[in-house]
Amino acid sequence: MFKILNAIFPIYFWLILLIGIVVLVNNVNVEIAYLLLNLVAFLFSIKVGVVIHEFGHLIFGKLAGGNPKRIVLGKSHEVKRFTVFDIKIILNKDFNGGFAFVEFPPEKNTKINQFLLSSGGCLTNLIVAGLLLLCIDFSFSFLSSDNGFQFTSAFIFANSLIAIISLIPYHVEYQGVKVPTDGLTLLRLPFKKNNASNVDFNAFFEAQEKFEEKEFDAAIQLYKKYINIEETKVLAHYNTGIMYSKKGDIDEGMSWLESCLNLVDKEKDKMMFAHINNGLAWLKLVKGDTGQIDILSKTAYSIKPSFYYFKGTRGAVLIELGKIEAGIKMLTPLVDFKYPNSQTVTDAIFLYYGHTVLNSNKKAQKFFNFVSKNLDRLSADELLVWKRIQNKLKTTEGL
Repeated sequence: MFKILNAIFPIYFWLILLIGIVVLVNNVNVEIAYLLLNLVAFLFSIKVGVVIHEFGHLIFGKLAGGNPKRIVLGKSHEVKRFTVFDIKIILNKDFNGGFAFVEFPPEKNTKINQFLLSSGGCLTNLIVAGLLLLCIDFSFSFLSSDNGFQFTSAFIFANSLIAIISLIPYHVEYQGVKVPTDGLTLLRLPFKKNNASNVDFNAFFEAQEKFEEKEFDAAIQLYKKYINIEETKVLAHYNTGIMYSKKGDIDEGMSWLESCLNLVDKEKDKMMFAHINNGLAWLKLVKGDTGQIDILSKTAYSIKPSFYYFKGTRGAVLIELGKIEAGIKMLTPLVDFKYPNSQTVTDAIFLYYGHTVLNSNKKAQKFFNFVSKNLDRLSADELLVWKRIQNKLKTTEGL
């Protein structure tokens, strides 16, 4: 529960709340106290408003004949996932946005239904704000301290603000991929050709589900349905290769990823090209093959240096190539001991190795303990890296 609260409400939220209460209770400065408490009410309402917005997408998607599948709240490291009424809810750290996914049968995937889905979040925020306005007077004075603590005004304002911002047409980034906002999706909708694509993406989504459940063989069979379809062949080849690597079949995984290099247009789809290079660098790292890992990881990192998967591979490559201080500097910010997952644990493996080589024994032990406690989060390829690093250190000690 603490992890969930900390992910939703970071430390500054609790500090503002504590200061506001202390100032109010001690009657130091009532105006400042109410100003701080109203700020807390607004920050709290923003978080709740995001949840309302994403559930709104699911509700309107359901009304449009779709099948609600999941909500992702926040970015960065996964904190918790659970299922409610067959809907997966994934809570990540940095709870400042989200997205919802609704699966439409081909016959229901119309412009009208897509309009309902894309506008559902905004409409739900406005409906909630409107219902409160019918019962309670709204005042912008909550932004000051003129009328004391005004939670409902803060809540109405927050939901209205989320609705307005969601309609601004631009791209947001999720896991290194640019995703259109609701506003941009709605703006493009009238120009979208009916039946522009006859591809049924339901199996593609199901494959992602199987991947998350570590049912890699099932995921491979689903992805292979898309390898000969023009719109999906690059991603299908790439994902199939990743699934083989997660099973521990590294050579087969590399074969699929190498085939992607002949399929991808590196100028038109730079991010996919980056993912392929990063994946190849990673699989070579798993095998301990240092040939080309520098150029492969550098290529991915140069395209999107802020993307943590590319940073993780690049940092690991630097350590593997002996540039240990540079690698440690890159990897250290990526490891959050509170939220272990396959990525953070894998980064910790190379930090353990790097600090051991530098004889920073206390730091090395810290990362060793973190990895040891979370081995169950690793797939076969990551476990192979762990085994290789341990053997490498034993060999070094034996010299």
